[in-house]
Amino acid sequence: VPEDMVLKPLDSLRILKQGSGSAYGMLWNASWIMGLENPFFGVGAANFQSVCETIVSECSYHSHNVYLEMFSEFGFIGLFLFLLFLYFLFKATFVYLRKIKINSIDRALFLGSSVAIFVKLIPFLPSSGFFKNWYAVPLWFMIGWMLRLKKSA
Repeated sequence: VPEDMVLKPLDSLRILKQGSGSAYGMLWNASWIMGLENPFFGVGAANFQSVCETIVSECSYHSHNVYLEMFSEFGFIGLFLFLLFLYFLFKATFVYLRKIKINSIDRALFLGSSVAIFVKLIPFLPSSGFFKNWYAVPLWFMIGWMLRLKKSA
């Protein structure tokens, strides 16, 4: 892994300032180009790296931004469906939090999971892959946990 792709505290601000000059910026630009060249359906799931290598010299197996990952691999249709999924997830979160008791342990678990998921999905920050690595496992686990807690309410 290139040294400038190892995240340290507050590196997200440095990366945003560097823009396309950073390793993340190159991946984000490649993602954007892929999405624009394949606007409806993207390049396909797990095809980021093979297509990226035709655009820039150094690539990763994903774009390091959840939204650009969706756009490049699944196009506008996939990005729209992903945003729709997030809308319903967030809506369900707020509805559930209003329904349960204030001192409930379930509320604390649900709120903690919600915050962890929302932080992971901040749009303009580098992120891990959404589907393809061990960093995605806790995210999907928390989403499942949230949905289960909501169902039991």
